[in-house]
Amino acid sequence: MNKNPISETERQHLRAEHRARVARCTEDLQVRYAAQKIVDLARQQAEEEYFNE
Repeated sequence: MNKNPISETERQHLRAEHRARVARCTEDLQVRYAAQKIVDLARQQAEEEYFNE
């Protein structure tokens, strides 16, 4: 058994920190995904222009 269980206040604080970390990671992933989509689109357009000449 755990001899020193964490208090409900500490548990709530840890959960809030975890939610904040998850939100930041999710936002970072969304930004990276959007940036990659832009790069892919630019590459596709460059290839189309090159092969259409």
